[in-house]
Amino acid sequence: MFYVFTLFFCVTSIPVQFLYRYFIICHDKTLTIFEYLLLLLISIIGAFAFAGIFGYVCWPNDKIIEEKIKLLKEDSLYFRGIPKFVVAEILQLPLISCFTFSYFLVSVSYGITIFSCIKVWKKLKSQEMNFSEETRKLHKQMTKTMILQATVPLFLVLLPIGLGVTAGFAMINVPGLGMLFNSVCGWLPVANPLVTIISIKIYREVIISSFRKCFNIQQPRRVSVVPSTLSFNIA
Repeated sequence: MFYVFTLFFCVTSIPVQFLYRYFIICHDKTLTIFEYLLLLLISIIGAFAFAGIFGYVCWPNDKIIEEKIKLLKEDSLYFRGIPKFVVAEILQLPLISCFTFSYFLVSVSYGITIFSCIKVWKKLKSQEMNFSEETRKLHKQMTKTMILQATVPLFLVLLPIGLGVTAGFAMINVPGLGMLFNSVCGWLPVANPLVTIISIKIYREVIISSFRKCFNIQQPRRVSVVPSTLSFNIA
């Protein structure tokens, strides 16, 4: 269940950083440590609640497990043996309620994120003329990085799980689909820091410089030509 908790905590914690920036820019208020931790606590409670409900729904049931083992034995993908698994009846009310709650968590998380992002963007747009070039670049980079960090769980967690759940409710049987979606979710811990490294210029330059030193790649030299000023005296 810890795995389920961490996956959904990646989603429920997304609005926290957006709300922090929203209060600073739109309301000129810096959240205290207590307020920030309170937001994190709410996101933890949401993820923990879903993990708890999911654990209850998928609690081992010997009768159901024996039935599903027969199905797995007939599947060619499990020729090396049947792994440990959890199972629940897809059309039973507990599982439907569980996934309904997950859709609610996702909708609230991304709803708050989108709302905060739009408000911040409008505020920055209205004050753009008062910013220096460096400040504009800083805000632009920060916005881009935060949006990318919010997008990563969408494609690596929500989309695979959502497609898998939809296929399950629709009784669509695609061999290997669950294994594929599960392997995609496993890339989340790698993708999050990569997005930060790639999107922030100074991090990106350090990584590129390290690769060049490691593989002894010479950095191309830039030649700048300063135009000379010529004066002509016409008699």
